[in-house]
Amino acid sequence: MDRKRLERLRAARGARGKMA
Repeated sequence: MDRKRLERLRAARGARGKMA
């Protein structure tokens, strides 16, 4: 996965995006 995609998921889901 791309780091930018993970960072967007983390910012959109917050702490829950940590696992995704």
